[in-house]
Amino acid sequence: MSEDYGDYPEPSPRRTFYYVDIPDEPDIVAACMAALTDLGGEVSDQSIEGRTRPDRRHIAAAFTDLPPDPGHHARVAQLSSLARRYGGRYAGFGA
Repeated sequence: MSEDYGDYPEPSPRRTFYYVDIPDEPDIVAACMAALTDLGGEVSDQSIEGRTRPDRRHIAAAFTDLPPDPGHHARVAQLSSLARRYGGRYAGFGA
C-alpha cells in the first residue's frame, strides 16, 4: 500500500462456516440459533425463498476452527450432536 492510504487494515480472523439443517418450526429455530450463539458462533439463517425443502431451515454458524485442525473435527462432532438434538442434521462447512 502506498503512504497515501495510511496504515494497513487490521487483519481479520480466519473462520469456517458450519451449516445445520433443522425443521422449520419457530421454537426449534430460535432454540438452535441460541445454542449456536452460546457456543460462540456468529449465527445467521441462510434459508432462501423457494427452497427445495420448505419444511427445513439452513442455519450457518461461523467459528474460528479451521480444517484439518483437531478443533475443527471436534466442532463437527459438536454441531452434529446439536443438530440431531433439534431434529435436524449437520450439513457441512465452508470457508
